[in-house]
Amino acid sequence: MHSSVYLRADARECRRRVRESARWPVRWPGIVHSMQPQAQLSEARKVLSDARFMAFLHTAAARGFPSAPGVMLKQLGRGHSIDEIFAMHARGSISIELKVERISPRVFRITFGHHGPQVGSGGVWRVVYSGSNKVLRCEEQGFWIH
Repeated sequence: MHSSVYLRADARECRRRVRESARWPVRWPGIVHSMQPQAQLSEARKVLSDARFMAFLHTAAARGFPSAPGVMLKQLGRGHSIDEIFAMHARGSISIELKVERISPRVFRITFGHHGPQVGSGGVWRVVYSGSNKVLRCEEQGFWIH
C-alpha cells in the first residue's frame, strides 16, 4: 500500500517537471527541427538509396526498439510509398525525422524516428552495407523516447 502512494507522488513530480520543461524550447542532439519531412527525405536520398534505407528499416525493426522503423514498415506494408508517408507526417501532429550522414562509401550514420506531443521514439544507428545494399552491421548509437 505504501509503495503505491510513493509511485503516485513520483508520477505527480514527473508531470510537474515535464510541464515546467515545456516552457522552454528543447533541442535534442541529432533532431532536425528546421526541415520539413519531405526536405529531410530529399537530403537523405542524396547520400543513401531507397534500397539501402529499406534494408536499414528491416534490420532496425527486427530489434523491436525503438519502434519507429517497425511503424514505417507497417505503413509501407499498407501500400503507402516512402514519399506518401513523409508527406503525411508533414501534415500531421506526429513528425518524422530522417538524417543521413555518409561516413565512408559503405558506412552511414542514420538518425530516424517520430516526434509528437508525448509520443514518439527513434534512434541513431551506424550502418555498414555490403556492395549489394545488404546491411552487414547496424549498431545503435543512441535513442529517444517521448
